[in-house]
Amino acid sequence: MVIDTGAARLRVTGGATLTVETTASTAAADLRLHILGSGMGALCHQRGLLALHAAALAGSGGAVAFVGGSGAGKSTLAALVDGRGGVVLCDDLCVIGFDAAGPVTWPGVARIKLWPDAAALLGLDPATLTRISPAADKLAAPIHGLAGVAARPLGRVYVLDEAEHGAAPRRLGGSEAAGALFAHVYRWPLAVRTGQAQAVFAACVALARTCPVLALPPAHNLAELSARVDALVPSLAKRAEGF
Repeated sequence: MVIDTGAARLRVTGGATLTVETTASTAAADLRLHILGSGMGALCHQRGLLALHAAALAGSGGAVAFVGGSGAGKSTLAALVDGRGGVVLCDDLCVIGFDAAGPVTWPGVARIKLWPDAAALLGLDPATLTRISPAADKLAAPIHGLAGVAARPLGRVYVLDEAEHGAAPRRLGGSEAAGALFAHVYRWPLAVRTGQAQAVFAACVALARTCPVLALPPAHNLAELSARVDALVPSLAKRAEGF
């Protein structure tokens, strides 16, 4: 598969090889953005791994993932947890596999993509963070302590949906749960191009059958976000605990 991003051409082969054709004028940040985005997404699809647009956190009993569209607050939530010393497994691209015991979430790239106002809200100085691309307003904040963190069993998935209005998470079942996961597949057109569309849908169904999927509205302020972490991530794992 060849992905022409305009800034570079990425050739992804067999879920194992990614080669890049670029020019001297391509900015390193642009190249990194496309490799870690479309490039990694295509590799995951080719390998038969389920890639979701999500952030995942480690609790002492396993991982908790938050899926949602752009602006739903996934990255802000992840950055809040990172700032509190928690273990953030990934932001934006969440890779899920299945073993004999059930679904597992793999650690991802050690960065969180934040809007400048979200960074400032969390007490981060936007001036100390780098843009994810020269043409983008989003900033890259580091995920701390990710080196050496192993894959974690996935305990539940929360779907951040503006259409939800209840105070408590609503458990989704059957086709509704699978559909909610399917709606947040990472770079879905790449799954189609790799011939994995049917396999991706089957993986969403399998995940919905083996892992609770719950819907809730996005948090609207920092206090609400912090309370949500306390309520929804049982025994948040701490980096100091060696996870």
